[in-house]
Amino acid sequence: MDLVFSDIHADMDGLETILKIALSPEFEEKYGKISRIINLGDLLERGTGPKEVLQKIQGLSKTYPVISVMGNHDESVLYKKSISGSSFASARAHELLSEQDLEFFHQNKDGTFGEQQIIDAKNKLLCVHGGPLDPKKITKEGGDPWLYQKTWQRLSEENNEFYSYYGYHYRASSAFEEGKTKA
Repeated sequence: MDLVFSDIHADMDGLETILKIALSPEFEEKYGKISRIINLGDLLERGTGPKEVLQKIQGLSKTYPVISVMGNHDESVLYKKSISGSSFASARAHELLSEQDLEFFHQNKDGTFGEQQIIDAKNKLLCVHGGPLDPKKITKEGGDPWLYQKTWQRLSEENNEFYSYYGYHYRASSAFEEGKTKA
């Protein structure tokens, strides 16, 4: 059984609570044993325990396969781009992270970090943080290309698709169409 979570946001107490429940004998008896962990992004930013959260995830990877995709807040820390909503204490805790602390987010050959998506074809599972749309298909001139990335895509509450400072907002039908191309 997969343990799937997202948006930990450097909250060690929150992560510990999830793990305490999901790894308990009572949980295992009722739902089954956890066989892998899937993080859907945003381990970092907003909270004050980024180092502890990363150390915990790295420790878990010694016992469980850990699959992890990038979140927009992870990217904001790694690319040193400011996002609103963090306290001074959170910003300071993230500034103190060393390169060694951030090794969890492997650097790719093209200079980017981590994975935008993970496809588990065997289990028919597509893992993303924000949305599945190919940024090359939706990026418009004049917008920040970073905000079109999968980590910044948002399910639209409107009946149309649009770009804003918060990312690219897509319709559910677009996500399903994109998913068909991944099969």
